[in-house]
Amino acid sequence: MSPSNEPLRSTVTAYVEECFARETSPRVSELAQRLGISRANLTSRFEAELRESPSSCLKRMQFERAMFLMRTTSLSLTRIAYMCGFGTRRTFFRAFQRAYGCSPGSVRTSEYAELAD
Repeated sequence: MSPSNEPLRSTVTAYVEECFARETSPRVSELAQRLGISRANLTSRFEAELRESPSSCLKRMQFERAMFLMRTTSLSLTRIAYMCGFGTRRTFFRAFQRAYGCSPGSVRTSEYAELAD
């Protein structure tokens, strides 16, 4: 079975897990290349099958992983930022603040624990 015929969700999950293992940011263009399709085709497929854009899905998966690590480990927020492919602590904090309206540290200290659930 070629990558373009695999169920999209499993392909995306495998790709994002590889990015986490490499500590690199998941990229829509790289995912499209892996599937052997254009970025536009990937976007159409995402919207039809998963009901969200590729970039939203990849970012959501990064945040889900970060939330999991904040809840289940004592790793530093800097380490979590790298492990989730944000590149730097600063990038992670900015993206998190934009997405959730609070800092990652406030989630970790349970001030906003409902975000992590």
